[in-house]
Amino acid sequence: MKMKLFLLVFCVCFIGIENGRAQSKGQCEALNSYSFELYHRLNSKKENLFISPVSTYYAMMMFYEGAKGKTKQEFEKVLHINSLKQAEKDYLLHLVRNRDNSANMNVFNAIWLHQPFWINADYKKRVGTKYATAISQADFNNSDDVACTINNWVADKTNNRITRIVKGENISPQMPLLLANAVYFKAEWAKKFKKKYTQPGIFFVNSSLQQETPFMSQTEHLDYFENDQFQFVSKSYKNSELIFCVLLPKKLFELESIEKQMNPHFLNEIFDNCKSEEIKLFLPKIKMKESYRLNGALSSLGLKSAFSSNANFKGLSSESSLWLGQVVHKTWLEIDEEKTEAAAATSTFYIRGLPRYKIVKSDHPFVFFVVNKKSRAILFMGRYAQPTSGKIITDSSTLSENVKERKNLKISPNLGYKNPLIFIDGKKASPEELKNMNPDDIDGFEIVKDTEKLKKYNALEHGGVILVRLKKEKE
Repeated sequence: MKMKLFLLVFCVCFIGIENGRAQSKGQCEALNSYSFELYHRLNSKKENLFISPVSTYYAMMMFYEGAKGKTKQEFEKVLHINSLKQAEKDYLLHLVRNRDNSANMNVFNAIWLHQPFWINADYKKRVGTKYATAISQADFNNSDDVACTINNWVADKTNNRITRIVKGENISPQMPLLLANAVYFKAEWAKKFKKKYTQPGIFFVNSSLQQETPFMSQTEHLDYFENDQFQFVSKSYKNSELIFCVLLPKKLFELESIEKQMNPHFLNEIFDNCKSEEIKLFLPKIKMKESYRLNGALSSLGLKSAFSSNANFKGLSSESSLWLGQVVHKTWLEIDEEKTEAAAATSTFYIRGLPRYKIVKSDHPFVFFVVNKKSRAILFMGRYAQPTSGKIITDSSTLSENVKERKNLKISPNLGYKNPLIFIDGKKASPEELKNMNPDDIDGFEIVKDTEKLKKYNALEHGGVILVRLKKEKE
């Protein structure tokens, strides 16, 4: 009798961003090729998107271990098995073999077998050894009990970020096997955002829709690349080789043309040309919860027989004919600066004498990645197209005025005064004092050029006065 093999893939990413860097160059070309191909298949609606390629890759690899014949060849094509380098294999296996409570990222695999069903001993050994897969028996006739067991497993592995992933109605005795993969990731920034600098701003969703959302901001040295089309910046996590990357179009609504270029070579070329720059980074607070059925995407990539009665999983079990039922991928993401919103005015500027810096203002649709800087493996990737909450702006005159103001933003701002007289909170200051200031501590400034006002400051020979206001700590 033909039996359907039912697959659920669980991926949970929690990035509690409050507060690493890696060294040698490495490549994960097979994983990254699969990552970009899956991204392009799921990105047809051009909405918010968040996936963990490595999570789905692990699940597919475990079924590849049991595939034979044409089905095995399809897995090899979709997962780029033949181009997997030894360093990449070692890295993927390292993720599941080296986990502990203090790790930034943990990967877990589990298989539940319907009690009358048995898998081949050599298959059990391979997935247990390679992928640290926990295998247990369950009575799928008691579907509610099995669902409770699985939900408890997921809750435990994801620190209770996901507590209910499957219902009893999703499980039946016709399913001989259920496989789950859970990925949990939590990391602090190497240099955290300060809550007092978070302020509301406009996110430009498209030409007819804008939305208010809180933006975090920080000035620091980051790896950076830009060309005529986009800016790319990466920010490190504390005690980690993982980095958070933003790919931001220079024009407000040009993301799709950049997405079409994305592939492993595209990403490698960016990393090869990055250099450390002082960056003023604006990043929205992000919260995303997504769910995908991957059958169509995987089939379109070439995994066709695996979802039909022609599937060959004889390496998994010789008892019955099996094929994949559903591939479900669920993700959860949160990025903030300790989950507390705070408002403060922030001015972006450059005064001669201060180090020049670049502005990366992520206030329109962008692509983001969590990447291992050493291997360049893509662990998470997404498209942030619209905030999930906040005031919607649709008034045509307001939309037009906001776009006009946004276009005045310069990537490298410069006021250009050669020898101004400087006052910081009413006290005369030297150019050296100004140079040593953190731009994030400045609330605003005023440029005085009027002749009569310059006389008041005895500054005619200076040609200008710069009045700097510092931010005040909130109670």
